[in-house]
Amino acid sequence: MNEDSADQIRRRMAEVRSQVKRDVGQVADATRSATDWRAYVKQYPWLVVGTGALAGYLLVPNRVTMVANHQGSAGPMPAGVVPRRRGSAITQALTSAVSTILMRRAVSAVDAFFVKQQQRATSRPTSNAGTTPPGSQPW
Repeated sequence: MNEDSADQIRRRMAEVRSQVKRDVGQVADATRSATDWRAYVKQYPWLVVGTGALAGYLLVPNRVTMVANHQGSAGPMPAGVVPRRRGSAITQALTSAVSTILMRRAVSAVDAFFVKQQQRATSRPTSNAGTTPPGSQPW
């Protein structure tokens, strides 16, 4: 009888190991798909274009405004003169509104992706149904 229980334990451990290998493989696949930027470009092309445009707008440095110095030649602005900001108040307000919308959209897309991944992970059938109480982990 002791041999039978040892064999059952060995079989159960083998099942658990194979299930852990499958789970690790699924996590690795989900991580690969979550970090694949090409999939995001295919799924959300306008979001990617808008984010790229906004990033380009924010990363490009302001132009240096040239002013005429006291001798009449153009040169860099003297110290103490504050350069005029690029864009008007309307442009800044529009940029702020668009960036807020894009960020909210990006966050909701990422949230939806991870919710879907979690639902897939929790809804997969187990091979050892009935051997563990509901809600508990088999290992």
